[in-house]
Amino acid sequence: MVINTSSESEPVIVPNHLIPSLQYDRAMTLSIIVPVKDAPADVFMVLMQHVVQSARNPEKAQKVLEGLDFSNPTDKWFALNSLQEMGVALPLGG
Repeated sequence: MVINTSSESEPVIVPNHLIPSLQYDRAMTLSIIVPVKDAPADVFMVLMQHVVQSARNPEKAQKVLEGLDFSNPTDKWFALNSLQEMGVALPLGG
């Protein structure tokens, strides 16, 4: 692969074995999947905020999360169960 560093300089030839096989944009769009029990509280909260925003009734869904501590697995379960009972789509596999 040939890379031009600027219009005035000679092109630099980069050996193929030094070129990343996974491009940056592709890496940033990949998903990380961890079990709910292993998800850090702040990461789980971001997931819950996304779920709430996509709910038919975001205000009602948000009330379910009030006062929950997502470092506690029981609170994670309560949130998931309550949102599922409300018919909120949960982007979870397993």
